[in-house]
Amino acid sequence: MHWRAAPPVFTGGFGQLEVPQVMQIGERWVCLFCTASHHWSEAYRQAYPGTPVTGTHYLVTDDPLGPWSIAPGPFLDGDATGSRYAGRLVETPDGLLEMAFLGTTADGRFVGALSDPVPVHIGADGRLSVERPA
Repeated sequence: MHWRAAPPVFTGGFGQLEVPQVMQIGERWVCLFCTASHHWSEAYRQAYPGTPVTGTHYLVTDDPLGPWSIAPGPFLDGDATGSRYAGRLVETPDGLLEMAFLGTTADGRFVGALSDPVPVHIGADGRLSVERPA
């Protein structure tokens, strides 16, 4: 293999994007990542239609080499405490599922287990959404 340094395929929106997962869904590519609410840029905070959360969101592109952009709309799977973190998409015969680490409970206790899988819906506009457990 021969490697070469190249410019980043994405910058902006967040101070860090952890645990990336790149996969093709239909004609588009997505890059799942996790981040904490305190890593949101001020510009993204101002543009976001809700309160900053910790959890898993994604980038979208038509080409895996970019350019990538932050998926519009709500965060894919997040809440104030980061109760589900580092989500992964899993393709199954029954459709797309998401599994995540169970992170921190509302009282601050770290769980550190894997979640049950939850269905991922693909909207007519291509946006992903998950059915968060109650």
